[in-house]
Amino acid sequence: SPVPLGDYSAGSNHVLPTSGTARFSSGLNTASFLRLQQHIRYNKTGLEPIAKGIEALAASEGLHAHAEAIARRFE
Repeated sequence: SPVPLGDYSAGSNHVLPTSGTARFSSGLNTASFLRLQQHIRYNKTGLEPIAKGIEALAASEGLHAHAEAIARRFE
């Protein structure tokens, strides 16, 4: 198959990782241009059993506003 077929239509690409990054990265592809997003939804009932653990982890990292954001939901 001609190279332009792969470059422009078939979906493969010849842009490969350099400087040894092929150990953990693949070649350039359409997914390289996507921005993934996550959506997480918890209600108070779901958050309550894990709230204290989250507060403790946040406080241990010095992220007191994060801990406070959880605590405020139960005031």
